[in-house]
Amino acid sequence: MHKQTIIQAIQEQQKISIYFKKETDGQYVQRKVSPYDVFPQVNSKSKREEDILFGYADGDVFHRPHPVSIYLKTIQRLSFLEESFSGPELRWLLKPKERPNISRNW
Repeated sequence: MHKQTIIQAIQEQQKISIYFKKETDGQYVQRKVSPYDVFPQVNSKSKREEDILFGYADGDVFHRPHPVSIYLKTIQRLSFLEESFSGPELRWLLKPKERPNISRNW
């Protein structure tokens, strides 16, 4: 449902606002995210392969900036922000171990 929007945000280097249900405690939260990649990963709870978003969340009054991994199925709402991100800077912050699944020109 949200996968194509996230792919577009990655390719256009646009930040997104994501409202989702946290896997750890079931709370709903909103984060401003620079999306890096979408890839399949086995969910430890369901034991099924599910798509996950890997990115970097901006800091706010409650949290410092940090890497995020969010199962796409937990996303309730997603919208583009008027902010862009730097691809090379995002790669440096996340230090990914593998090549990204989503094609991009950065």
